[in-house]
Amino acid sequence: KWVDDPPTNQKRELRHILLRAFNKNQLLLLKELEHNSDFNITNLLEKISRSTKISLSTLKFNSRILKELNLVSFGNGSLAKLTSSGRFVAQIIRGDKYTWGWCINRTPL
Repeated sequence: KWVDDPPTNQKRELRHILLRAFNKNQLLLLKELEHNSDFNITNLLEKISRSTKISLSTLKFNSRILKELNLVSFGNGSLAKLTSSGRFVAQIIRGDKYTWGWCINRTPL
């Protein structure tokens, strides 16, 4: 059974777990995919690589991990995008208060 509005400490704990579970490159990719849905994966990764100086191979590796987790979809000529699970995770990580009615505090970890 899903809890509509878990206690604030559980919200913070879930956010903390997700922030620890993903590395900085995976978090960056989730953020970029949330805001850049008009690129194929290659173009998006090249854009990120140029702006951050993170190697393209590192970004490709991390994008494959996110795809295996079913958080992103790309390939076969389609645009790179977050799946519904990916959007949910990204909203929790950034502290979106509208994620299933949750109001996740933005306290420093």
